[in-house]
Amino acid sequence: MAADSVAFHDIQNYVPGKRIEVTYSLRDGFIPDSRDWVGLFQEGWTSSKDYSTYVWAPPPNDNKGSVTFAGWYLPQNDYFSYQFCYISSDGRVMGTSSPFRFSVGVSFNSVLKNYPPEKPIEVTYTLKDGFKATLEDWVGLFRVGWSSSENYYANHRVSPHNDNKGSVVFAGQYLPPQDEHFYQFCYISSEGRFEGTSSRFQFSAGVSFNGVLKNYPPGKNIEVEYSLGDGFNPDSRDWVGLFRFGWSSSKDYCTYVWAPTPHDKESSVVFTGQYLSSPDGHLYQFCYVNKDGTVNGASLPFQFSHEYK
Repeated sequence: MAADSVAFHDIQNYVPGKRIEVTYSLRDGFIPDSRDWVGLFQEGWTSSKDYSTYVWAPPPNDNKGSVTFAGWYLPQNDYFSYQFCYISSDGRVMGTSSPFRFSVGVSFNSVLKNYPPEKPIEVTYTLKDGFKATLEDWVGLFRVGWSSSENYYANHRVSPHNDNKGSVVFAGQYLPPQDEHFYQFCYISSEGRFEGTSSRFQFSAGVSFNGVLKNYPPGKNIEVEYSLGDGFNPDSRDWVGLFRFGWSSSKDYCTYVWAPTPHDKESSVVFTGQYLSSPDGHLYQFCYVNKDGTVNGASLPFQFSHEYK
């Protein structure tokens, strides 16, 4: 069974110290065991032993299940991202949730996977009931991997809120050019606390990669799926390359495959296993490169490892 045998539903940012009910569904053909469990993991985990806390998974009802995490076992307000994972009785990861945070009171709305470089962005958000905002609060743009509120790339003070809704506009000249990094918007209180974080995104002209794993088995073919953004015009001379993470030019590819002419916004390429890297401890990325050598999208980093999941 694959790591997509269990799908989690309605994942969001959670209030610290409060009980959480987590719902999920089992794919047809997956047979659960009474020793399966659902764990809370800090994003970036590498083994099913890296859980922060866990709950035994009860027998499902019509392929649907849920578990409840008691609030006193959950993290307090912090800047780490977490995931729920369904772990089988023999330690295999059968499903993972989207990332989320434990934050007090702000959720971001309709954040895209890609934004055009150096163009203005209006960022909208919602304040949860009971959250006390001040005009000293601010929204920051952060490169993923930040460790404090001082690590912002750009920031903007908030304006008075209307019915728990708010927005800020980042001027294009203060935003990053196109690069391989991922970013997030974060709402910071006047006291410097992280009160909400957005999903991650990139500044690129319009290609996003889908379903990229954290590890790939060496020597095996890999099908790489991606989506073309609205207004992006592909060319028969575009290509998808494998790059070691930290590359500085589109010439730094390890191997590449010509991108087929897509029939719609969804497309894919296949990398042949014999041309891929052996396990070496390095991180890699897939990048979509246009005919002019411009990188129009980059995947999340991953590794080649025998510990495939």
